[in-house]
Amino acid sequence: IDVDNTIYAEKDLLRTTGQGIERQIVENTHRFGARHFNLTSEQCDELYRSWGTTIEGLRHTLPQSQVEDTLSTFYEEVYERIDFSCIWGDRKIGDGGESSARSGYDHANALNKRSGLATFLESISRRHYVYLASNSPKSHILRAVRSLGLGNVEFAGILSPDMATLEEDAGDVPFPTKSSPQIYYKPILNRHKSPECRILLLDDSLLNIQLAKSVGIDGIHINRGDRTLEEGLAEALGHIPAGYTFSEVDYLTSKNRVDVNSINPHVWGDLSKRLASRLLGSPDGTVLRVAELGSGLLVILELVVNGGGEGDRS
Repeated sequence: IDVDNTIYAEKDLLRTTGQGIERQIVENTHRFGARHFNLTSEQCDELYRSWGTTIEGLRHTLPQSQVEDTLSTFYEEVYERIDFSCIWGDRKIGDGGESSARSGYDHANALNKRSGLATFLESISRRHYVYLASNSPKSHILRAVRSLGLGNVEFAGILSPDMATLEEDAGDVPFPTKSSPQIYYKPILNRHKSPECRILLLDDSLLNIQLAKSVGIDGIHINRGDRTLEEGLAEALGHIPAGYTFSEVDYLTSKNRVDVNSINPHVWGDLSKRLASRLLGSPDGTVLRVAELGSGLLVILELVVNGGGEGDRS
C-alpha cells in the first residue's frame, strides 16, 4: 500500500485543516531546488512531470558523482520538516490565514474514518502480508503510521528508497524508487515467489502501477474519488468486483426505501392519532412542533407531514 495520498486523503486534510502532507512536500521540494540549484518552482515541477518524481528528475539530470549526496540531502531537508498536525490537529486555517476552531462534526468524522481504516487494516494484516511502499523515506512513513493511529497494524515490512539502498544488490542506483521496480520491489518478490501468491499494489499513481506490472505486480488505482483505499482493499480481497464504485445516491435511495418499508403499521397508526390529538389540543389548533426526528434525509418527516400508512409503504 502506498502512503502519501493513499493511506490518507490529501484533499480531506486540505478541506478540514487548510494544510496537507503532500502540499508540504511540494513546498519543501521547491525550497530545496531554489536553495541548492537555483531552480524555480516551475522548473522543479517540470522535473516531476518529465521523470515521474522529483528524485528521478535529479537522478537523471545531475552528474553521477553528485547524485547520492544530493538525494540524501533531499530526503532530509524535504521530509524531516513535515508537520503532521494536520492529520490529528484540532485547528483549521481560515481563508485569511488565521486559525479557527475545527468543527466538532468535522473532527469526529475524521477520527471515525481513521479508526475504521485502522480496524480494517488490523484485520487484513492478520491474514495477509501487508507492506507499506512509498517513494518517501522510512522515517516519514513511520511518522504517518503513528499519526494515523495504525500502530497496531501488523505490517509485514516497509519499502522505501533509503531501505532499498541497504540491499546488497542495489548496485549503482542510490535511493531507488518505484521507477526502478526490479530493485525497489526485490524484498517482496524474493519473499513471495510462489505462483499461488498474487501481489497487489494500491497506489494513487498510475505510473507506479504500470511500472510495477513489469515485475508481475498487479495494481489498483486509489484516487479517493472513484476508488477509495477502503474500496481498493475490498476489491483486493474479492469482496467487490473491479470497477465497482459506491454511489451515495443509490445508497440513500435504498436506505429510504428500507426505512419506509420497515414502518410498523400499528405503531404508525398510534403515532398518527397522538399527533392529531396534540395538534387539536394546541392553542390555535394549527401548530405542531417537532424538536428532532433524526430522519437523515427526512423521509419519515415527509410521511408525517403528508400523511401515509400501510398502503403507502412500497
